[in-house]
Amino acid sequence: MSATRRRPGRPAGSDAGDTRAGLLAAARTVFSERGYAGAGIAEIVARAGVSAPVLYHHFAGKADLYRAVAADVYDEVLGALEAAAGSGGAFVERLDAVLAAAAELNEADPTIAGFATAMPADLRLTADLAPVREEMGRVRAFFLALAAACPDVPRHRRAAVADACATLIAGLSRAGAIQSSQAEFRRTVESLRLLVRGELF
Repeated sequence: MSATRRRPGRPAGSDAGDTRAGLLAAARTVFSERGYAGAGIAEIVARAGVSAPVLYHHFAGKADLYRAVAADVYDEVLGALEAAAGSGGAFVERLDAVLAAAAELNEADPTIAGFATAMPADLRLTADLAPVREEMGRVRAFFLALAAACPDVPRHRRAAVADACATLIAGLSRAGAIQSSQAEFRRTVESLRLLVRGELF
């Protein structure tokens, strides 16, 4: 008795939420590897194990999917950073914990760094992705709120602190995407943690 061949579509036994999550995960991987221009719908749906009509049921098109991936990435990143920052202590201590969490996040899911690194070029080349800039701004907003919550950060320095920290995280994302090994990335993070704590020099 031959096995019945199943047409591509929603995987058997899955619901809409699972299907959407699978599409986001597949798209994140493809976008992180190829950038927006190089990513193809055919490859994304193949990796997700669904058909193109299923993708279009959940997303209006590639740009809409990319925007959803960006929101998903920043939700994950900021969730981890907020948890690491905690609710008390000096700013330097909380930033140190955030950097440690960033290293762990990169090790757990390298597609985050790849996607974040490709994003600036994607935004410059594709006008349809302009709303993603609001997602990128969430990292600065997080650090601005963190600075405001720490009495040791003077009010007039909060914006500068937020700018510096957001740049630091963006640089870490790039390092995570281009460095040859997790060990090399860990060394980079540990060097930055020493710098932040005033122990590097």
